[in-house]
Amino acid sequence: MFSRAHCIAIMAATSIGVLTAACSSSSSSSTGSAAPPAVAPATNPGIPAAPIADQQLHSTKTTANYNTLDRGILAYTPLKILHTGVAVGFSITVIDIGRGSQLTSIPTIYHGDAVDPYDIPTSAEVAVQIICTSNLICQNLTSQDSQFVSLQHEGNWSWWLTGQNPGAALIGIVAVTYKEGSATFIHTTPLWGISVKVQS
Repeated sequence: MFSRAHCIAIMAATSIGVLTAACSSSSSSSTGSAAPPAVAPATNPGIPAAPIADQQLHSTKTTANYNTLDRGILAYTPLKILHTGVAVGFSITVIDIGRGSQLTSIPTIYHGDAVDPYDIPTSAEVAVQIICTSNLICQNLTSQDSQFVSLQHEGNWSWWLTGQNPGAALIGIVAVTYKEGSATFIHTTPLWGISVKVQS
């Protein structure tokens, strides 16, 4: 049986290739151009990008008790621009919002933070992973790999992000839910990509 860390590492390895390809494609498309090409709103700096088509991690429900879990939302620090060599704090909070059907109307902002559009099962152990493209250094500041998230306890993860070179960068976010007190995998969100601009 795979451990939690191993499962997340596999997902991260799969996702890094996707994000790197997307970022390389974005960078190469502007090479040799006198003026920057038109950019769709979904890829503007600081605006969450749409989930990466056909490359998403499939939302999986592997245990019968999935429907007994609470719903949750994931809020993250909205980033627009990073400056090369300057570390910026990036935080993610997972909030339990109670039991019921999946979210039908996803909030886009929660207490000033941007919100991942995917429903995250809570009242269980939740692990959050970010995947950064090569233009970013991401230093994990959270000692706990997974945290129990319930109505009484939010989950909190944080990183230092440092831009390496001017240009586009992408950050992928994945949240994985496990049965409380075990390594039994319950659910993973699809990869959610956000784009940032690195300036000198």
